[in-house]
Amino acid sequence: MNLWKLSLCVLLVAAIVLIPDQAQARLPRPIKASGTVLAVNLDSKTLVFKPEAGRKPLLLDWNKQTGFRREDRLLSPDQVAPETPATIYYKDLTFRHPLLKKLVLR
Repeated sequence: MNLWKLSLCVLLVAAIVLIPDQAQARLPRPIKASGTVLAVNLDSKTLVFKPEAGRKPLLLDWNKQTGFRREDRLLSPDQVAPETPATIYYKDLTFRHPLLKKLVLR
């Protein structure tokens, strides 16, 4: 009986030690969409984008980590003209506008 109690205690301690105390979740991968840039507002750092799939336009925020590219060259946001075809990668945030991660002009 003592051996059974001892093995139960060892098993219980091992389970407590080996179980992680925090759950870690990965952020979702960016969503990819192709379409047309409708407007760029440099003051509010927002971009209006119309997806090709006939969905309604998206209002996206961007920050200093957002990449603007044409082929292999980096661009600044003021070089993005309205009515330009592009592919975007963005993350859909819960309480704000979606965050633009990368814009690639076609």
